Amino acid sequence: MNARYIGRHMNATWIPVRPAGVAAGPTHTDPVILLRGVSDDRVVGLPLGAAEAGSIVLALEGAVSNEPQTHDLFVTLFDLHGLQPRNVMIYSSDGLQRRARLSYSDRHGNYSLRLRPSDAVALAVRMDVPIYLHVSLFTSEHGATPERVEDDGYAYLPLDGAQTTRGN
Repeated sequence: MNARYIGRHMNATWIPVRPAGVAAGPTHTDPVILLRGVSDDRVVGLPLGAAEAGSIVLALEGAVSNEPQTHDLFVTLFDLHGLQPRNVMIYSSDGLQRRARLSYSDRHGNYSLRLRPSDAVALAVRMDVPIYLHVSLFTSEHGATPERVEDDGYAYLPLDGAQTTRGN
């Protein structure tokens, strides 16, 4: 998937989303980041590790660690080298495996980097760039709601009041 494809098909197949909450499951289950459509209430849950969940929550809450987190170092690298982040695109390559791309540019051109979706979201909230989900991820088998997450035994942490812009 390249930047030209994404640009031409943005309106038809890509839905802007924002982090809406983190759901932490029973001890044997990894946390889930809930991404809500910007213009509607559709929600998709993406599984992530505890470290990525903590990183995302810290960034959204505007908390600053004494030592930079790995995602903070990535942002510093972008800043030092004049790279401009554009957006994050999350999609499914085979119907099951979710993938993500961070699009960015410099004075020489446009680029994209494939990342794990959890890392892509952690970077997007730090870099204040839009997050887009492919419409295929909003099917009933992938969809979630805060109510459904709570019914499944998860503890739901809403992020509606959290910051979504870079604090530094």
